[in-house]
Amino acid sequence: MDVPSDLLSAAPSTMPMWSFDQDKGFWEEEVTAHLQGGKYVADLPHFSFWNCDYPGELVEWAAQFLFEAGPANGLQVSVRSLTNGTGGTDHTDENGLIEGIVPANEELILTVLSNCNDILLEKQIGPFSSNTTSGPYTLKEVLGQLVSFSGKGITCEGEPLRNGFAKIHVGQDHYYASLDDNGQFEGSVLVCDNDNLVVQVFDPINLRRSFEKSWSPSSQLNLGTIEACQEITENILELNIPELNKTTRSIADAYLLVRGGSTLRSSEISTGYDYGNLSISFYNPVAGRTYSDSLLEHFILLPFEDATFYSQSVNLTITYLSQDYSSVTGTIKGTLIDTSGGYGTVPFTGSFKASN
Repeated sequence: MDVPSDLLSAAPSTMPMWSFDQDKGFWEEEVTAHLQGGKYVADLPHFSFWNCDYPGELVEWAAQFLFEAGPANGLQVSVRSLTNGTGGTDHTDENGLIEGIVPANEELILTVLSNCNDILLEKQIGPFSSNTTSGPYTLKEVLGQLVSFSGKGITCEGEPLRNGFAKIHVGQDHYYASLDDNGQFEGSVLVCDNDNLVVQVFDPINLRRSFEKSWSPSSQLNLGTIEACQEITENILELNIPELNKTTRSIADAYLLVRGGSTLRSSEISTGYDYGNLSISFYNPVAGRTYSDSLLEHFILLPFEDATFYSQSVNLTITYLSQDYSSVTGTIKGTLIDTSGGYGTVPFTGSFKASN
């Protein structure tokens, strides 16, 4: 966790880290983070929601935010302590309201962002010694452009691309749209700063994709017909069940990095009978490290004609990680369980090469 530069001189050398126990409904202190190079760093024992702070007295705080035309719903609101930099973030409801708990008897910074991450309000509030309601605050409305898009994917042979998907990049974000039996796809995205839409269509059966094409945003955007003919070599996921002589090769369509957490994902795994999917999440990606089952959050579904397998246990090893964390290569192994009961539990192996 990064420490704001204006608070670094007052930051303690260590900070407790807490994980949220969903069964018990409260936070539990588990490990200690150490201040290193302007960041709090810790080895986390398992995948969960984590919080880094010191316990202290809290009060309930609420506020309302309005546009001239009415309630400001869906805005990101953050409250941060000026004492140690800790705080929280949530979004306003349909009435422009937000409520939660904040540190008592401390000066705080309130920041409100639009859906396009523009700062609509930033001001000092507090200290509060008792439960408090602030506002209402009237804000200048900043809107992005909602773009509805539609298109069609085809194979190299000119046939409709069935069971493929489209990937739409807008600025730093990306979205997915499934193709139907006629190769048609549609959807809508919020465009900020007049960013172009960059679109690719993927063929997960033949491991092909289209070239990237860019469109300027408009309220109704017809992407036309997009041909997926380029061979895919860099985003590949292979899974093997040696005992049953079953192998799948598919597109690892995403490798995501979020606040030190990583997710390897493949949403269209063709087994020759149906389509399965895979999602494996872990913290702190490091080249050469092996993540045991207890350090992973995983879901694998492989439907074959004679059996349907789900992941029972998974180990993941990173063999290569780029310096900017944008691409990763590795292996996985573990056990799958056949829910129909015919094969029981069987071992599997696999390999992946994926990028953001």
